[in-house]
Amino acid sequence: MQTACSAPSVLFQFIGKTVAISGACGGIGSKVAAMFYEAGANLVLIDQDAFLLAQALLNFPERARTVVCDQSQPAHIDRAVQEVGRVDIFINNAGMVMRSPLFDLTSRQLQTIVEVNLTGAMLMAVGMARLMVSQKSGVVVNVCSQHAFCAVKERAAYSVTKAGLAQFTRTAAHEWAEHGIRVVAVAPGPVDTPMTAGLTSSGGRQALLDHIPLGRFSSAGEIAGLILFLSSDLASTVLGQTLIADGGYVLA
Repeated sequence: MQTACSAPSVLFQFIGKTVAISGACGGIGSKVAAMFYEAGANLVLIDQDAFLLAQALLNFPERARTVVCDQSQPAHIDRAVQEVGRVDIFINNAGMVMRSPLFDLTSRQLQTIVEVNLTGAMLMAVGMARLMVSQKSGVVVNVCSQHAFCAVKERAAYSVTKAGLAQFTRTAAHEWAEHGIRVVAVAPGPVDTPMTAGLTSSGGRQALLDHIPLGRFSSAGEIAGLILFLSSDLASTVLGQTLIADGGYVLA
């Protein structure tokens, strides 16, 4: 039996659609790009690292281009939106992680993560949505986190930014529906990606696994498959919702 993770083109078709993906060189972003490409989409890969973008582009012999953007810089975001030019689907995936006890959290650390995960993500979504208004259609998928819905020690700053993005999803969906633009979000739990590798040493990883009823991390392909579904016409009546994909983490 085929699944969205193994053969997305069987379930979804995005031929002729332009899909822009921020954080395109990360674990989830690269898998999202590969699955959209397999389903026929034209790709715009967005990341702050020009070298990694050049390497990523080698995986796509056609129908793909790159845009360099540091999401912490509003001027970079404005330029990136102009370079994208036209977009049907925007996967708002770029972000950073931070772990710090609240008593040790500096104002600069807090400012940095807010600039990237909340301010930058909102400005990216607004800029891409502006491009969609004239065509009276489009989809924005924000990548949040299960931390938006639970309390975890030393993750206050990160959790606040992702909770803010989840609320932005609701408000933007309500505001932009009249323009034919759907806004939705996915909130992954622990995912096997390079970003989480450094945070999941042997002891830390097992502690996370003990908290997940499913007993395992999600794969990047599983999260990417959910993103393709939310971007597709199969989810055409889903607006403002954040779908949690965490193996039951927030239930425990």
